[in-house]
Amino acid sequence: MPVLVGLVLLLGALLAPRAAHAAPPEQPNWIYEFSGFTATPAATDYDHRSVALTGLLLRHRAPDGPSVPAPGETVDLAQSAAGAPSSDTSPDAGSGTSPGPGSGASSAPSAPDDTVSGPAAGGAPLATVTTDAAGRFWLQNAVVDQRADQDGAAVPGPYTVVIRAVHHTAGDPAADGTEPAGGETEARVAVTATPSVARLTVDYRLGPVSAAGRRVTALGSYRRDSGQGPRPLAGAAVRVEYQSLTSGQPLVEKAVTGSDGRFSVTFTASAAGTVSTAVDAAPDPYLDPAAADGLSRPVDVPRPRTPSAAPPSPSATLIRLDPVPLAHVAAPTRTPTLFPASGPARPTAAAKPVQPADMPNRLAVTGGGASRVAFLTGGSTLLAAGLVLMVARRRMRPAR
Repeated sequence: MPVLVGLVLLLGALLAPRAAHAAPPEQPNWIYEFSGFTATPAATDYDHRSVALTGLLLRHRAPDGPSVPAPGETVDLAQSAAGAPSSDTSPDAGSGTSPGPGSGASSAPSAPDDTVSGPAAGGAPLATVTTDAAGRFWLQNAVVDQRADQDGAAVPGPYTVVIRAVHHTAGDPAADGTEPAGGETEARVAVTATPSVARLTVDYRLGPVSAAGRRVTALGSYRRDSGQGPRPLAGAAVRVEYQSLTSGQPLVEKAVTGSDGRFSVTFTASAAGTVSTAVDAAPDPYLDPAAADGLSRPVDVPRPRTPSAAPPSPSATLIRLDPVPLAHVAAPTRTPTLFPASGPARPTAAAKPVQPADMPNRLAVTGGGASRVAFLTGGSTLLAAGLVLMVARRRMRPAR
């Protein structure tokens, strides 16, 4: 009997499935963190717009485990104006992460609206770099040029730009084959940017008026303030616009400032209107345009003067000469023809009108029309001439 029981137990042991071996504990995923992320220098201005970015990427298996360099890992670098788009732009957020299952990210989560994806890393991308064998990464000559208000009304004075370093992690596949969500580890550093005040000045010189219109010349300069005084802004596009009162389409002339920051534009204003000048260029994050007066002014275009005959004077101008006595008036040199007294009367030729050229010492008249004085003077002259002819005829008449 005991032998039979033993055989049954042995048979049951042989037929029963073999117990599965216990699986070894899973190796935990890496936990990443940044160290020593800096920007040199920490401030920029119009003449110095770039910085050097350096940092170190480390990893460890447990939150309290030893850290080792993370070689061959990619780091995305991006910049954004302070306050956008992240709600936390403090530069000391050196190990902020966005964890996910199996991501191996550290336990300090970021704000919900601070999730970034892709190279942009929450701003304008600068570059994507790879860590060396010691986990170090760097980017030389990173140009800082982001400004939140550069498309609107710029706020004068320095502003802050936040540069972010982001490392993306993808968790290991789960036992059921699903891909776990990845996480991101980031560090931030703040850079202070100081813009310069830009000033545009222009003077309008009005030229002569012709049949085509009036010549107008716009002379101006474009400069910026600096610690060493005003500095010219060369290569700036300038737009001079003239809006006529009689035309809906403005006249536009363009120029570019020279090495001294000056420009000159000349055009013809065909009719009265207004001329104005502005900088025709994209906003510069390191320039704050200063409010200025005198950038526009009205232009009057009078009608050009044309030569014309002087209108007749309403009253003649009299020039009185010395009078000549009647006895000094010479008789006509032509001998008159005599006719018999008994014959029919022949018509007497009309006396020739006395012209001013015939009697230069008599009263002369200038201006349009004959005045009353000139009429009386001319009549007296004709009467005297008639009397002289009558006396001469009587003396020459033959005696009967």
